[in-house]
Amino acid sequence: RLVVTVVDENDPSVPLADAEIEITLDDGRKILGKTDASGKFIVDLPLNKQFSIKVRPPNEFEAFFQEAFETFVTDENEIQLLIPIRRSGVVIPVLTELKIQPERVTLRVRERVQFQLQLDPSPDRPIRPIWSVHGGIGVITPDGLFVATRAGQGTVKVKVGELQAEARVIVQSD
Repeated sequence: RLVVTVVDENDPSVPLADAEIEITLDDGRKILGKTDASGKFIVDLPLNKQFSIKVRPPNEFEAFFQEAFETFVTDENEIQLLIPIRRSGVVIPVLTELKIQPERVTLRVRERVQFQLQLDPSPDRPIRPIWSVHGGIGVITPDGLFVATRAGQGTVKVKVGELQAEARVIVQSD
């Protein structure tokens, strides 16, 4: 299951309702839909496949936001994907390195950890990466705050442009 949440990059507390979602399967078939009032789109997808996802801003905001395009692999039963949509005219700086801290963490259900990014070179403006939680073990905010919701093992992944980093997360029951 893939849960996509689309937010405004400048104010990630603002979900983008009615954003158009287009998921392209590896055989060329497409799944189309729109985000709901909370900025979410949920779909069941087969495991261990690579997909691409295109997010178009709602029609009334098309002039203000850029289209987003990402690829991902359904490597777990549940993936939470958080996509910040950039304002028109905003360009991602060229980065050479991306790291996530901590790289490994063990938590209990309902505990939190704040993931931090290290970017090289350091950008001159805040960067809102694409976060994803694999394994159905929790949720993450646009600022990298992970909240454990279910016991198990999973991964928190972060992507900025073509650079990616990940952290292993173990969530223990109470």
